[in-house]
Amino acid sequence: MIVKARAGKGGQSLARYLESGKNEHAEVLEYRNMDAASLRQAIFRMDNLAERSNCENHAYHVQMRAAYGERLSAEHWQAAAERVAEAFGMEDHQAAVVLHHQQDGTTHCHLVINRVNPETMKAADLWQDRIKCKELARQMELDWGLRIVTSEKTQARDHSRAGRPETEQARRTGENVHDIRDQIRHAWETTDNALDFAFALAEEGYTLAKGDRRDFVAVAENGNVYSIGKRTTGAAPAQIKDRMAGLDNGLDVPTLDEVRLAQQLAAEEELKNEKERKGKGDASAAHAMKEAQDSKEKTKAFYIDDETRRQVWEKAAAARLERMRDRHAREYDRQQRGFERNAHLERGASVQDFNHIQRHDLTAALLKGQADELAAELKRQSDYRQKRAEYETWRQYRDRIEAKGDKPEMRRGGFKQRLREELPKQTTYTNTDATAAERAQNQAARERQEQARQHPKQAWHELHREQADQQSREKVQTAQAKREERIKRMLKQWRETGNENDGGREFEP
Repeated sequence: MIVKARAGKGGQSLARYLESGKNEHAEVLEYRNMDAASLRQAIFRMDNLAERSNCENHAYHVQMRAAYGERLSAEHWQAAAERVAEAFGMEDHQAAVVLHHQQDGTTHCHLVINRVNPETMKAADLWQDRIKCKELARQMELDWGLRIVTSEKTQARDHSRAGRPETEQARRTGENVHDIRDQIRHAWETTDNALDFAFALAEEGYTLAKGDRRDFVAVAENGNVYSIGKRTTGAAPAQIKDRMAGLDNGLDVPTLDEVRLAQQLAAEEELKNEKERKGKGDASAAHAMKEAQDSKEKTKAFYIDDETRRQVWEKAAAARLERMRDRHAREYDRQQRGFERNAHLERGASVQDFNHIQRHDLTAALLKGQADELAAELKRQSDYRQKRAEYETWRQYRDRIEAKGDKPEMRRGGFKQRLREELPKQTTYTNTDATAAERAQNQAARERQEQARQHPKQAWHELHREQADQQSREKVQTAQAKREERIKRMLKQWRETGNENDGGREFEP
């Protein structure tokens, strides 16, 4: 575990960083010794309390991160925050614990503590805070069974010329040389003798071999070679020589050429098996192509009967389901292989239990998605079969009617028949009537144009007369509507007030 800390002035810039991070999802875990509705409000209350004291850098910002491949639960991060507060005597101080979830699935913790005590208004002493953070990190690694991370600054990033070839060969294969060195270092630090070290390397996926220019090297599964030295183990050359001296007594260490030859033979065997599997597929494909060619040579009818069409569809549906199940199996195997590959980096029972729960949730989500996809495909096929059954029932009824001699008025089948059955029973124009009406309208329009061309003044008067007639008709209609509305209003008023003054006579508008 890595624990780094720095004292600052706080402010809203710190709150913005904690809320967003760098392309990360922020989650507020808890607030300590204060009530706040948001993270900004919590930082504001810390700043407000510190303004009444003489402390300049009151916000003590602690960053905690586990080693690569290790994941801690929320309870672990809360316990880590408590240990940091106890180490500096700030159990009663205001604090906020925030988790940042990165896109690759890793999580790190941010702890912001107000150095000013809310009762005494004195700032906590941070003497030798870096040493205390390192001691806390080593203690938590031992208590929780985590990977022990070295405190050397140059170990994580070695860019010397001696390590350049290893860096380049790892880059060519898409790997990180620093992660590989961490795996070899962990195997070295967790073992006491050379035999256990060789077995630990084998669990990580490396083979211990005798090098050409080095005493011992670790050979990866892809053939990359990494030296067993201070750069990878962190131990001095004399210590490495003393531990590896008794290796020949319990294990026959192969040379680098022998390991490469064994890997080459294994790759050739795998390629041979793959060709055999592919050859079986090619043979079946060739047989299918031959059958298709033979079927082409035969005389075929232009129309395919319904039974043949149904059988072809059933074969295609079964093949689609089989391909879907194969794809689901490959997705599941790929996910499980990824879990097994990442499991080599997990250290400690608590970390393994937490990661086991996360792997269980991811597996359940994958299986649920696959089940939903399969159910949707089965439903689609079931609906199609139901429609085919309804069509067969209708076709049998049609054949029975034709056998009796009572042929329907419309053609057999087709789109027009279904359309006429679905449309409501109402009078519609045929295509002939519509064509005749359109021709009549066009003829009338041409006659008006010709008359206007010959007698333009008369056409202009007729046009204005038609417009005047239209306006007068609209005025008459409007006046009539107003008169009817006035009569209705008077009738309603007469009914409401009664007819005492008119001697019982009915109202006559």
